[in-house]
Amino acid sequence: MLDDALLMIGIYVLNDEQLIEMANRFTKKREERYAITLYDDIDPSHLKKMYAVSRAIAKGHKVILSILDGSSVHHHIHVLEGYPFEVEVSKTILQKGIQSVDQEN
Repeated sequence: MLDDALLMIGIYVLNDEQLIEMANRFTKKREERYAITLYDDIDPSHLKKMYAVSRAIAKGHKVILSILDGSSVHHHIHVLEGYPFEVEVSKTILQKGIQSVDQEN
């Protein structure tokens, strides 16, 4: 899940030319559709190649990730260790109507 998000950041935010070229080359084109479905429209072996390129282009950037309480992303944080960029993960410390997660005074 995080690999997918970071790949999309590489394509749509950083506008990495190599990733854009790979996406255009590897995506099964369907003229009648505006959007693609990542796992249906790109072969898994090509997707792995794109993940590898996205790991290489992330140098010099910092990602700030806010993970909400109960999010399934929490179980995928270890993926970030494979990326060379700085990362800051914010966690929930207070929810309205619920006691603070960190019982600090």
